[in-house]
Amino acid sequence: MKIIKILLVKEETDEELKNTFESKRVMQKSPLLMWDRCAQGADSLVRCDTAKKYTAAEAIELVSSVNSNHKDRDWIMRIPTPEELSGIVEKRCESPAANLSVFPYTQSAPYWAFDITSKTFSVVDFKDGKRKNTNLNERHYLRFVSTVTPTLLEGYKRNVVEKDIIRTLDHAF
Repeated sequence: MKIIKILLVKEETDEELKNTFESKRVMQKSPLLMWDRCAQGADSLVRCDTAKKYTAAEAIELVSSVNSNHKDRDWIMRIPTPEELSGIVEKRCESPAANLSVFPYTQSAPYWAFDITSKTFSVVDFKDGKRKNTNLNERHYLRFVSTVTPTLLEGYKRNVVEKDIIRTLDHAF
């Protein structure tokens, strides 16, 4: 049984974290990754259900645009690998196969994944949690991830909210 611990973190500009839905990102402890809680295109954390679908080319363009706006080079967002994206699937759930308290408004639909080694796109379908091949012109949801570097981890230590909202995905229900 795989247990993934998630820490909710707040942005440095936030004054305080009032509840779990105000956190923009979650930190996965194993492997050490930082996930956007909402899929791309969402209006805000309150309106994660407004996420948009993208083609593979649009996904690449969007991640490039987001990274060009970051001043901090330790904070590089990217499209997750199929293994990483499968790692946040909640296998005990379906339609969507996600822990909605950690990833609100996850759609029961495919999300883009990119295999760095083979340089190929696929999707992880959050309807059933399975990896599937796809056409690059199809539109799918997109959730960014970032590898947590030591610098990034140090910067977020003071913003990690540990009281009552450390999540173990396997026991979150």
